[in-house]
Amino acid sequence: MRILPDSGIAEDLVQEVFLELWRKRQEISIQVSFKAYLRRAAVNKALNYLRDRRLRVEDEESMPFHLAAETPLADEQLEAGELKAEIDRAIAALPERCRQVFVLSRFEERSAKEIAELLDISIKTVENQMTKALRTLREWLGPLLGGEE
Repeated sequence: MRILPDSGIAEDLVQEVFLELWRKRQEISIQVSFKAYLRRAAVNKALNYLRDRRLRVEDEESMPFHLAAETPLADEQLEAGELKAEIDRAIAALPERCRQVFVLSRFEERSAKEIAELLDISIKTVENQMTKALRTLREWLGPLLGGEE
């Protein structure tokens, strides 16, 4: 709910996380606590949803204005585009190492171990940087999403 202000969409995405977990139950090897795994999976699902929505908005921005204006979701898409721009600004404002870790984790979908090896840092440092990045992004984006921050 901190990433997506729409509770219905958030609930649907959480349901998808559980469904994927069930479907891949034989393949998945959870190296952290189950709670941490589910939280990360839900956050990733929400970020992927926003990314996919942004891509749809960009596709529709290329269509003639009169067609885009007739789209019932035009206001929502505009808001999503504005949200995307604000997310990009928030990510750009992160300290360099923190931003590197966040981008590798969220956009390149690399594991903490892979990031640690790639950046020649410890897994604990990766985890600390992700915690810092997520906290900073929540503080930055909280007011925009109607949060308490």
